[in-house]
Amino acid sequence: MRKLTLGAILLLAVGACATPQATSGQEDVVIVTESNGLPPGPVFPNGDRPQNAADCGAAGGQWERAGMLGQYRCTFYFQDAGNVCADGADCMGKCLAEDSVSDYDAPPGTQRGVCAPSDSPFGCYAEVSNGTVGAMLCVD
Repeated sequence: MRKLTLGAILLLAVGACATPQATSGQEDVVIVTESNGLPPGPVFPNGDRPQNAADCGAAGGQWERAGMLGQYRCTFYFQDAGNVCADGADCMGKCLAEDSVSDYDAPPGTQRGVCAPSDSPFGCYAEVSNGTVGAMLCVD
């Protein structure tokens, strides 16, 4: 009996911490335009990303499994993927170091990368900021 009560308490605690469902689709999406004319991607009020396939699709994303745990997330793909960049401001997403264009021996401030294909945070990558390649980061 005691285990059942503790289990019920844990279930309630986990449910209280759950992320709320997005309440609507496209009208909650704000596209921010940078000075270079490229939108860096969708920005959601209060940082709330679409939490289900319908809202994700309405916002222009793809509902897919990602990361080591394979949980569903709304991923947004960028039109400028693969373009050469020196900073995230040059892209709709992040500017990432890429062996095909990055000269790691070049002086800081002159190094280049490529625009990320999506807003997925998973994988191993180094960001390029102000023409300087940063440290490698791996996210699973």
